[in-house]
Amino acid sequence: MFSGRIYLGFSPTRVAEAIAVVGESVALVGDSKRFEALCKELGCEWVELRGVAMPGFFDAHAHLDGIGFSDYAVDLRGCRSIAEMKDRIRRALPRFGGRWVYARGWDQELFAEGRWPTRADLDEVCGDRLCVAIRVCGHAGVVSSRVIEELRLVERFGSSPNLVRDESGNPTGVVLEEVLEFVRSELGRDIEEVRRWVEAGARRCLESGVTGVAWMSASVPAIASYAYALKRLANPPPPRVSIYADPSYLETLEPLGPLSIGSRARVVGVKLFVDGSLGARTALLSSPYSDDPSTSGRLVADPRELERLCRAARARGLDVAVHAIGDRAMDIAMSLVESYGARIEHASVVRDDQLSALSRLLPRISIQPHFVVTDWWVDRRLGDRVRWVYRFRELAEVARLGVSTDSPVEPLSPWETIFAAVEASPPGKRLGMEEALKLYTEGSASISRAERCGRLEPGYLADIIVLDRDPLEVEGEEIKRIRVLETYVGGELAYPR
Repeated sequence: MFSGRIYLGFSPTRVAEAIAVVGESVALVGDSKRFEALCKELGCEWVELRGVAMPGFFDAHAHLDGIGFSDYAVDLRGCRSIAEMKDRIRRALPRFGGRWVYARGWDQELFAEGRWPTRADLDEVCGDRLCVAIRVCGHAGVVSSRVIEELRLVERFGSSPNLVRDESGNPTGVVLEEVLEFVRSELGRDIEEVRRWVEAGARRCLESGVTGVAWMSASVPAIASYAYALKRLANPPPPRVSIYADPSYLETLEPLGPLSIGSRARVVGVKLFVDGSLGARTALLSSPYSDDPSTSGRLVADPRELERLCRAARARGLDVAVHAIGDRAMDIAMSLVESYGARIEHASVVRDDQLSALSRLLPRISIQPHFVVTDWWVDRRLGDRVRWVYRFRELAEVARLGVSTDSPVEPLSPWETIFAAVEASPPGKRLGMEEALKLYTEGSASISRAERCGRLEPGYLADIIVLDRDPLEVEGEEIKRIRVLETYVGGELAYPR
């Protein structure tokens, strides 16, 4: 039995004084005095919550291995220059005992030098070691010369525009999209290293009040590592995980469908990419970038291949999540929604005519409100088209939304995300607090094939977080200061332990 001020769910918002949990589920909700008497009669455990309780957050799009990777990587967020970036990597070198040195979080828009980093920058710091530094968006990175040589990137990707070259035709070290993904796959070959990342990612979710997560682009080795890690994560209990595997899941020797990984993790779908990111100018637009008329972005996969993968996934009973950031990418993603019932990831740039079409399709879409804070430069990229960006309010009226962070692209903290959705977004695009909380709990679980999550009504799973203040009684910057005191998964204390 749990007693206190307990939000059972939001929009409509219901409050109870007590809930009874049987097994992992909420069985009864009601009056604390009546429940206390019942608890004494039955000899149940009585838990007096020390704060305000609500359903745990469900992050509709995050990278569990990437969250843990960032815990071990050199943190380059906020670097104001390439010189500072190199200094941070240099100071962190002693903690990397293996072949690889890895870092994440830089943004060339902040650099005083006014340029992208190169392999020469990394060679100066790392010498002959394998080194990769991933941009904050995860769609671009820079690698050292040793990586280019040892992984034979020129031979593998010589004709690809995503292996960036200088005027003389030599690789600069900047790698985009599929080239960066290949580098990351090589880095992730160490199963024990990946196990550390997924364990750290699961712990960080619980500390943040995230009791459920849709893990996007999980590789087959990472899924195997998580299955192994779950044996060590029984205490504390792990979060609930809906896994959207990368397409290689469909190419295994025995093609697989939905697959349970323990009692709280399940492969439910696959993740596909149409385009890249606005930050790397690889998001696919219908007309050129305002700050670089030479490009309209990149089509990451041929639409015919996307259709083939959708058919293969649906034939195996798997859901499909499609990454689409630019408006031209949205055109392609919307066709996959219509034909295969796919869900859309991001929907960052949406034209007016596309809003009208979405109202007919009523698709599932995961949004990332914190992009509003991070992409402060977006007006330069898009010019007048900036009015089409991050239309959360309008999307909520034409689609089934879930809220997410794309962590480690954005901070995992739900309260920073909530702040971005209800305060930092422009007035005509922002969400209300209760609406945002509903979308970040019940809404996110619903679009991620996570049954009985997101509310604390009878029959729902008892995934509960306890807060140091009432989220409906704070506003402005105070929203970001809300702290998670306790996290329960299935009624069992998961944080702190």
